[in-house]
Amino acid sequence: DRSGIRSRFTSDEYSESDPIWSPDGNYVMFRSNRKIPDGLYRKSFSVEEEATLVKESEEGTLIPEDWSENFISYLEVTEKGQKICLLPLSSDRDSRIIAEGNFNYDEPKFSPDGRWLAYVSSEAEGISDVYILQLEGKGLKRRISTKGGVQPQWREDGKELFYLDFDGSMIAVELKGETLEPGDPKTLFQSSISVDERYDQYAVTGDGEKFLLLSPLDSGDVSSINIVLNWFEELKERVPVD
Repeated sequence: DRSGIRSRFTSDEYSESDPIWSPDGNYVMFRSNRKIPDGLYRKSFSVEEEATLVKESEEGTLIPEDWSENFISYLEVTEKGQKICLLPLSSDRDSRIIAEGNFNYDEPKFSPDGRWLAYVSSEAEGISDVYILQLEGKGLKRRISTKGGVQPQWREDGKELFYLDFDGSMIAVELKGETLEPGDPKTLFQSSISVDERYDQYAVTGDGEKFLLLSPLDSGDVSSINIVLNWFEELKERVPVD
């Protein structure tokens, strides 16, 4: 009965952004400046309740990125640099730093089974590339892109990873075996996306067969507004009045 009806999820005076869903769809995690500088908050989608502070920032900005059965991945951005961190959902453990240093990090995304983390790092020659990291066991780390790449997305079986090349090409890399040995990058198609590392610009179905792209309009599809100056004088010339 309420199809298409919007309702506010938060309704206070604070700045709140970067929402992510829990795996079961019952909660939303988001960033808020209710605490200074800011923090991560969790709120139920199905039950009326106040948002709960999950992680408070000590010196910088916390940006939630992804949610698995056991962890929240988030970025911590400070004046000293950036970190990729994992926040255990069990209350008796503190955050775990996955990557830090004088590099840019982004897009930490869990594999479907939660055992690996894909992310973007500029550690190789200052160019953003896609990596995967084993979260348990030997902690294997693999570079997936070979000539730069951003915005990694997993196929639902965890055996393929997609990303955007900086020229807008959609790239797929097969991941083989239990250790996810990467195959050669393959170009699926050339998109018209003007790649921006700050945003997700595409989505892919779980089977990897369909893509939804945030593409710019062609110039012929753009509407324009025309302004006519001195129109009253032109009107008198076209329609003389006695």
